[in-house]
Amino acid sequence: MRDDKSNYTKLIILNGILDNYNTPQNRSSHIFIMTEKEFTEISLTVGLTFGISYMLFIVYKLAEESQAGKYGMMILFAGLGLGIFGFVAKYGIKLYLASQLA
Repeated sequence: MRDDKSNYTKLIILNGILDNYNTPQNRSSHIFIMTEKEFTEISLTVGLTFGISYMLFIVYKLAEESQAGKYGMMILFAGLGLGIFGFVAKYGIKLYLASQLA
């Protein structure tokens, strides 16, 4: 035989705990260390840094295996370097415009 009254009491207590937790006073950022915007900026920077580093490794291995020589390796790294420069320039322009508009 099931003890329905006991389960019902547990459900009431759980609802009371959740109701107390969801009050506006308890919804502060105590649980989270940073906002979504801060997390996005940090993870984008870290992720792209690892991605660029991995691309450098891939391009080096590609140039080495294909025996591209010094000139071929320079061309491959120049192409990758332009892409990296574009990303850094975009970030710099964004900061410059934010300081001018503020």
